[in-house]
Amino acid sequence: MRFWLNISMIMAWGCLPPPRPWLNDTGPSGPPVVEADADADADADADADADADADDTAMPPLECNSLGFGSDGYLLIQPESIDGDELFHDHTFTIELWAWFDEPSVDQAWTLVSLGDPEVWWLGLEDGEVVFRSGTDQITAPAPENGEWHHIAGVIDGSVGQMRLYVDGTRVNVTNELLPLVAPSSEQRLHVGRQTGSPQSWTGLIDELRFGHAVMQSGESADGSAERPLTDWLGVWRFDNNLVNAVTGATAQYGPPPTESEPEPIWYSEGSCP
Repeated sequence: MRFWLNISMIMAWGCLPPPRPWLNDTGPSGPPVVEADADADADADADADADADADDTAMPPLECNSLGFGSDGYLLIQPESIDGDELFHDHTFTIELWAWFDEPSVDQAWTLVSLGDPEVWWLGLEDGEVVFRSGTDQITAPAPENGEWHHIAGVIDGSVGQMRLYVDGTRVNVTNELLPLVAPSSEQRLHVGRQTGSPQSWTGLIDELRFGHAVMQSGESADGSAERPLTDWLGVWRFDNNLVNAVTGATAQYGPPPTESEPEPIWYSEGSCP
């Protein structure tokens, strides 16, 4: 049933989302296994120990699965799913993801990801523009082409008082006049795909969601490659048929509960990662 649903939804778009150019072609199982030579140099063990820290090594390639949403589906990421149990930070953070842009209506707001309810900050599509909003501060950029994967990143850099927006590796907008961030008044959760009160969920796909309390993108360009290590990230969600944070191993929640009319509030699109 899930396979039929995924294919039918992709057919509705008219094409299968292609892989990103930097994704290697080794497939879900990774590169072939090469058995070690019995006479290999003993220094290899020392090299392996030096590379054992997962935070300092490259991530494996994506498995070409991504997250899709039903008409009112969403993902909730709780504070306890990250180290420190604090999603809110009043000084500095980076939020980024890959999104497949369908053809959503331009007369409403479409949430990619936001924090809090009411929201402390919001990243999404509104009035035909990509919008990164924090309190009363807001920067925008023209929406990229539909029917393609795009990397979107927002940065609040308290060290220099900047708010930056990146699209497909390029800084497209920046403001240097920021008001202090205000903590959520009721709940501190990341909303992915749909914000509370929104009439409909994101119509495309989302993959490789990353969040951290650090400046992870700076200057005029951004790196969206999936092979980047976990260092300094609080959460990396790859949606490889699960909702697991690769940093902590905690699993996110989804909603609303399945119903007969909406049996899959969220679903995984196989073979269509960025």
